[in-house]
Amino acid sequence: MPFEGFPRDVTRFFEGLRANNNKEWFSAHADDYERAVRIPALALISDLSVPLMDFDPPLKAEPKVNGSLRRINRDVRFSADKSPYQTHLHLIFWAGDHPNMSPGVHIIIGANGLGYGCGQWAFEPEGLARLRRAFELDDGAAFRSALASAEGVGARLDPPELRRVPAGFDPQSPVADLLKHKGFVVRTGDIAVPEALHDARGVDFVLDICRALNPVNRFLMENLRPGD
Repeated sequence: MPFEGFPRDVTRFFEGLRANNNKEWFSAHADDYERAVRIPALALISDLSVPLMDFDPPLKAEPKVNGSLRRINRDVRFSADKSPYQTHLHLIFWAGDHPNMSPGVHIIIGANGLGYGCGQWAFEPEGLARLRRAFELDDGAAFRSALASAEGVGARLDPPELRRVPAGFDPQSPVADLLKHKGFVVRTGDIAVPEALHDARGVDFVLDICRALNPVNRFLMENLRPGD
């Protein structure tokens, strides 16, 4: 079934879930979840799966739960928060081998509206070292160009995790701001769900977002690989 849009009450479903995050409420509204969230989300992913493979790098879109549609059930085994459900819809389209360990594009719809972004939260030490060397090669020009593309759709780089430039790097380097990062994620704040996502135009809307964000993923993928 082709994507025909998320119903207008999709955010209202998550408002209710946020206020009543328990199995009793969710069971009573399971039909609303299917209608407003799961079914249209899987249709959107399916419609995106072929065109996203033509991107550079290709983005994988798997129309299944725990593929590009993240589970609504939370893993609470090691969490102090025992709330059983995520209070948002989370879509992921990834560029590497694993959706949770590769650069990718993330689309979120929740009670507060829409958010999206891309990148990767953290890297192995060797990969992070390669990224830092790549920044120094051109004073960060290539990565800043990718960031500018993401900023064009409202997604900005998260603040750095480190307060100081790591040992072995010049604190006055023109890329000192980038060297303070341990991960690279660009994202928006919450915005109103656009009209396009309420009908079939949502496919092109998400493709345009992915197109603008993907240069960040491209830079990360190209520079995470060991050099020749």
